[in-house]
Amino acid sequence: MTSFQIPVTGTVFCTELGWVSICWNEEKVCQISFGHPNKTQALRRLLCKESPHSHLTPAQKELANRIEDYAAGEVVDFSDIELDFGKSTRFQDRVYHHCRKIPRGQTATYKVLATRAGSPNAARAVGNAMAGNPIPLIVPCHRVVASTGKGLGGFSAPGGQGMKRRLLDLESD
Repeated sequence: MTSFQIPVTGTVFCTELGWVSICWNEEKVCQISFGHPNKTQALRRLLCKESPHSHLTPAQKELANRIEDYAAGEVVDFSDIELDFGKSTRFQDRVYHHCRKIPRGQTATYKVLATRAGSPNAARAVGNAMAGNPIPLIVPCHRVVASTGKGLGGFSAPGGQGMKRRLLDLESD
């Protein structure tokens, strides 16, 4: 199980995917929320108090810039970003770890991800982990889809499946 500290730094900003909020525990990201129609709604999702961009560390500013670039359709690598999942279980940690390995422009089913995480019969639990993913985009839960012929599967970000499709389309270019 991962440790969790009270988030201390957060910011909100607008991208082509809507308003984004991010919280950090020092340099570890512990929350991202995106797709909000306005700053007020993005602020409501922050687990921490907003800090002005001028108070962010260089690494935090860089992540905000990378997310803006990603939302604009640029190829961005988030694999070096350190994460803090709070009180996640060992199973969830494994699922998030393997989800981060799904390459841009590709997808994996819930069952495949369950198998990679060491629990081949836990596709539904993978779905629950994806629904509770506190760090989408960096843990690209939009790349996890239902089995062939069963659609995309759920997506808990604002815009639901429409946003999931938009992200997959953004990455297929």
